[in-house]
Amino acid sequence: MILSSFLLTLVSALAISSAQPARSSARARIVALGDSLTSGRGIGVDRAYPAVLQQRLDAQGFEFTMVNAGISGDTSAGG
Repeated sequence: MILSSFLLTLVSALAISSAQPARSSARARIVALGDSLTSGRGIGVDRAYPAVLQQRLDAQGFEFTMVNAGISGDTSAGG
């Protein structure tokens, strides 16, 4: 039982390590998680820091896409 589990794990690990990631023309994403400061509550999504960071990344020629996943009303106490 232990030997078969070990062999299955070994074969799975080898299969994963030999797999090549698919090449994509899509830009890598940076996800901004947070509360109302991230979401832009009160100032608008276009002025929230993820949007400002996107503008700066674009200006410097970096090929990243910012994703604003901020949720207004979230708190650190909320878990």
